[in-house]
Amino acid sequence: MSEPIRAIVSGATVSNGYSLVLQVVKGNVFGHSTPIVLVMLDIPPTAAVLEGVKFELQDCALPNLIDVVAATDEKTAFTNIDYAFLVGAMPRKQGMERKDLLAANVKIFKSQGKALADYAKPTTKIGDVKDVIIWGNHSNTQYPDASHAKVNKGGKLLEAPAAVGDDAWLKGEFLSTVQKRGAIIIEKRKLSSAMSAAKAACDHVHDWFVGTK
Repeated sequence: MSEPIRAIVSGATVSNGYSLVLQVVKGNVFGHSTPIVLVMLDIPPTAAVLEGVKFELQDCALPNLIDVVAATDEKTAFTNIDYAFLVGAMPRKQGMERKDLLAANVKIFKSQGKALADYAKPTTKIGDVKDVIIWGNHSNTQYPDASHAKVNKGGKLLEAPAAVGDDAWLKGEFLSTVQKRGAIIIEKRKLSSAMSAAKAACDHVHDWFVGTK
C-alpha cells in the first residue's frame, strides 16, 4: 500500500465541509485505491458534532480510509498536511452580499494561511484557482462573459455564442441567472449552497492529482 495522503477539510460540521468529507474519502478525488488520512477542523464549540461526523465516516467502513482526525486547533489539524480543502468560514446568510461575507472571513483565512505555512508540508496542494480572469466578484455584479468561451459541438470547436445561437439569452436570462443564483438558493434553503461547491472542489483537486487525460 502506498503512503497515505493526509487531507484536511475545514468547517467539517457545516454544509460545505459536511458535503465534502465523504466525497474526499470514498475515492472521488484521489482514486479508490489511494489510502487517506482525513483531518477535520472546526471551532471548539463544535467538538462534539465533529466527533459525530467522525463516527459517521468510520461507520461507512471505507477500505481506503486509514484514519479520521477530529481537530479544533490549527497546529494539530495542519501538521504534515498534503492537500487542503479550506471551506470552513462564516456562512453567507440571507440579505448578505459577497463583499460582506469576505470582510467577515478575512481573519479566518489569514490564520489558516499562516497555519499552512507553519505546519503543513512544503508541497501542500490547496484547492484554489490561479491565473483565471473573473469579471467582477462572485455576487450580483459578476459578469459571466461567454464571448471568450469555446464549445465542442459535434466534434467541432466553436465559439460559445455561435454554438448557443441566442445572443439575447446569453446577455439576458443567462446573465441574470448566474448573478442571482446564490441569493435564490439562500432564499429557498435558508442557507448558502453547499453541494455544488463541494463537488467543484473535489473535481478540481481530482484533476490536479490524477490528471485530465
